[in-house]
Amino acid sequence: MKTTAGKTLPKVKSGTNKKKSTKSENSSTLVQYPVSSHLLELMTEKAPYGLYIYNLQQARNIYANKQAEAIFGCTQKELLKERSDFFIKRIHPDDLHVLESFPKQVKEAKKGETICNSYRIKTNTGRWRWIQSREIVITRDKKGKPLELLGTAIDITKQKNAENKIQIYQQKLEEQVDKRTNQYKEASLKLKTRNQELLKLQTQVKISEEMHRNLVNSAKDIIFTLGKEGIILSLNPVFEKVTGWKRKDFLGKPVYSVIHPEEEIAIRNSLKNYRAFKQLPLQYYRLRKKDGKYLVMEVTGNCLKVKDGSRQVLGVARDLTERMSIQDALQDSEAINTALLNASPDGAMIVNKAGEVLSLNDTMATRIGLPREKLIGMKILDYLPPAISKERTDQIRKVIESTQPTWFEETKNGTHLNVVIYPIVDKNKSVEKVAIFVRDITEFRRIEEALRSLSLLDDLTSLHNRRGFVNLGKQFLKMAQRQGKNLVLFYADLDGMKHINDEYGHREGDWALKKVGDVLRDSFRKSDLLARIGGDEFVVLAMESQDFRVDSVVERIKSGLNDINKTSGKPVQLSLSVGWKKYDPANPALIDDLLEAADRVMYEEKKKKKV
Repeated sequence: MKTTAGKTLPKVKSGTNKKKSTKSENSSTLVQYPVSSHLLELMTEKAPYGLYIYNLQQARNIYANKQAEAIFGCTQKELLKERSDFFIKRIHPDDLHVLESFPKQVKEAKKGETICNSYRIKTNTGRWRWIQSREIVITRDKKGKPLELLGTAIDITKQKNAENKIQIYQQKLEEQVDKRTNQYKEASLKLKTRNQELLKLQTQVKISEEMHRNLVNSAKDIIFTLGKEGIILSLNPVFEKVTGWKRKDFLGKPVYSVIHPEEEIAIRNSLKNYRAFKQLPLQYYRLRKKDGKYLVMEVTGNCLKVKDGSRQVLGVARDLTERMSIQDALQDSEAINTALLNASPDGAMIVNKAGEVLSLNDTMATRIGLPREKLIGMKILDYLPPAISKERTDQIRKVIESTQPTWFEETKNGTHLNVVIYPIVDKNKSVEKVAIFVRDITEFRRIEEALRSLSLLDDLTSLHNRRGFVNLGKQFLKMAQRQGKNLVLFYADLDGMKHINDEYGHREGDWALKKVGDVLRDSFRKSDLLARIGGDEFVVLAMESQDFRVDSVVERIKSGLNDINKTSGKPVQLSLSVGWKKYDPANPALIDDLLEAADRVMYEEKKKKKV
């Protein structure tokens, strides 16, 4: 038989007698979505995913494209072995549950549902690779039992590695935050203690000037008194320790002489109104050190009336440099966290147990439709419809309780999204936050749908392809045998196809194939089965009847081709070599046997033309 461009997948043999045929019919395979391996290879040549067909009866893959070999990291021969033999040896021990649950998933799969799994496979180079596979049932018997699966596989190793890196970075970040938070708490406790000391000092100043002096000199903050127009009247020794200046150099000078020049106006305005306050409001100023650097000081004080009736300001200046450093570190940590999230090509968000957004990347903010700054702190689940909000809340709670991630897919306004909710575990192995990753897989789903819709048809001529012809042809043979009617199998080959492509280009070659398909469609009945089974090979399976004659059909084909040659205005001249073989139900034969016999007759016809 002439070699064709397509590949023939393994066949299911029919019975040899009527009784067995009936039994075979009841358990026969009704192919809902058969797939031409040649067409699949053409369609998925540059696709980023692997494609395979798995036969449940044979317990093995019967087809796999080149991308599948690359993604699974093995040869096609290894990939087409029995599933148990291939996967048990290569799948990661922690992912064996995927194999254990697979039969149940297939059994419970309803029409059109997708079976989704993620697991690790060891490649031939010895490395572990994360695979995400999706299968749908494309073949069932008449009782609805699944027989064949169409599967796709993508390499998600980079995503998994990114998720692991994010988790590691997050753990490090949390350790740093915890450390800085503890430092901040200690600093806050120290500040609180200092505030208490200051209050005690302020109370005792009224009682005893001597006691006031002793307490001021022993304080850890800068304590000062200011007179009219902000003249410095006194400074405790801490001033010298903090700034490096001598106190005597600033006594009698205005207070703004030791602060940043940009804050002089603020100081002057504050001193104008100090008599109206019993206690000055909390303010922040930059204090200039002797080395030219500045310290951020938190300043507060009381307005006191002294013996001569004048008023003075008794104030305390507290160094906030350490606390500001902690706050800067927290801001740096947040910046690192944001950078890590923005490094992901998918939408990413981190929320706490209450559903409040702690951080998110720009991709997620764009998907939600609000500025990222506005989303921080929001309870994002409150903005979802009640039913969806409850579902997401339950999913997050389940992830927090189990410390295990969850995957699911949702469709919104025609967009297909793959969502992962991943736990963030602290050093105590408890989950306080979760990361949510969202990937747009709309294009992936569109390609899957295209594969399902095109699996029976030849995309160039819209006739059936080889797979569609073989499977539907079996039904024709069974119908002819039940009715006791003859069939005729026509085998046609387009003459000079290679010359047309070489001389005029593949565009003209495609035109010639389409026109041949049109002529065959016009020459046969709608009830006949027409197919293009190879590059330039066509077959037709027709039921004989009183008004059906082989020679008349052949004449109609020749007449149709002549009409095209006369009116097309193209240099290409169409010609077919046609052979046929009759099927007698009294002597049953397989569809492949009929094809081979008709092919031989057609080949003899082609040799006569060359002579």
